[in-house]
Amino acid sequence: MTTSGKILPADSPVRYGCFAAILIGAALTLLGGYQLVFDAGPMPLRIALVLFGAATTTLGYIALWGSRVGWAFVTAICGTETVGLLFGAPSIRNAADIPLWAAALPSLAFAITTVLLSLNKEATGQAHSHPDQSDMPGKK
Repeated sequence: MTTSGKILPADSPVRYGCFAAILIGAALTLLGGYQLVFDAGPMPLRIALVLFGAATTTLGYIALWGSRVGWAFVTAICGTETVGLLFGAPSIRNAADIPLWAAALPSLAFAITTVLLSLNKEATGQAHSHPDQSDMPGKK
């Protein structure tokens, strides 16, 4: 795992994405823990909420300290949750008896977090300048 050993700079949108991932992960963990204690909801859902929440929180914290591996995994988890909750919104609406827009709010939160995390120029290789023609192999 490669880390810079320093927290991401304050002007980095990825820093805000990491904080959002930590908060969303903590909320999922608390929700799953509540359902485990009070026996609410199906058992696979309760376990999944705790595991995904704990993974999102942990990886968001690790990515906050500059880990490319942590950043990649938390971005993938948040993107997966965006799609899963978007297509699951009608089921959430029916189960919780709430409007569809309210059922789609968790998906929106994950989508915003995914976009913020995706703006990482160091991890995507866009922070470095491209070599000019003279530095390329086979060019003179």
